[in-house]
Amino acid sequence: MAPPKKISIIERRLQGPSALHTASQPIPLKEPGWTLRWENSEIRSDQIWHCINVLGWEYVTPDEVACGLDEIGANGVDQRVVRGERGKEVLLKMRTKDYAKVQKKKSDENIARTFDKTIVQNTVLNAVGTAHGSEAADFVQKSGFGVQDSRERVAVDE
Repeated sequence: MAPPKKISIIERRLQGPSALHTASQPIPLKEPGWTLRWENSEIRSDQIWHCINVLGWEYVTPDEVACGLDEIGANGVDQRVVRGERGKEVLLKMRTKDYAKVQKKKSDENIARTFDKTIVQNTVLNAVGTAHGSEAADFVQKSGFGVQDSRERVAVDE
């Protein structure tokens, strides 16, 4: 595969939707096929551990970045790429194909939770039971409570 054509900063601004605002550019890695994200370690005490051990992200090491760390506003600390005050933001990576699979599953679950009548009805009954007790949930269920949904297709303006 041919390497992507490099364009000047001015050309990129002229090709974009606005010459006033430019989007941030992706961080170049030496090996393609990764999705990157900055994760803030101060969200909670085990945030980075959770991202790595539960969600499947991996640390990006300084030698994997295809430019100088100063060019992306980062530093290398303990074989990790970090930025921000005291290095609280850590650069993480996940294979793009795996990231796409996870995103699809998350989307499918969200659609089911939103539009599957049985799931929505059970969620409502559980919420009533939690807030007001099991007798209230039984009453709501016996009352003929039902869920009705609809979807409207909207054409995309092109």
